[in-house]
Amino acid sequence: MRRFNEVQCWVTTEVLLSLPAKRINTLKKFIKIAIHAKENRDLMSLFAITLGLSNIAVSRLSSLWEKIPTKLRRQFAEFESLLDPSRNHRSYRALVAKLKAPCISFIPLLLKDLTFIHEGNKTNYNGLVNFEKMVYHFEKFLQS
Repeated sequence: MRRFNEVQCWVTTEVLLSLPAKRINTLKKFIKIAIHAKENRDLMSLFAITLGLSNIAVSRLSSLWEKIPTKLRRQFAEFESLLDPSRNHRSYRALVAKLKAPCISFIPLLLKDLTFIHEGNKTNYNGLVNFEKMVYHFEKFLQS
């Protein structure tokens, strides 16, 4: 999680600290890196870069975003839509279902799911240990 936050802040910082003439190239480069991360099934890096570029300090640079080619802007908008939390992150889960293993999952969402499984199910049931809960925890972790 710390590495995710570092990458996210690094992306924002690099775009903002680059010279105004080079910001467009920096922004293009990060979007292309995000595309490669998606191709390599590295969803953690993809979302770190996407959230770094979605930072309010970067997204309010409208004149900068207008100079980015339409294809790259469309691709970035697709990445942002994967982060949409509606319907329990349905678009993200659909993407993960399509991907072949191995894949680096988006850990914060995986932790949220595991917490919900743990908190939503009793550990003991009728005086016995609920092994189904534990097996489901393990299977969920292996799928990611």
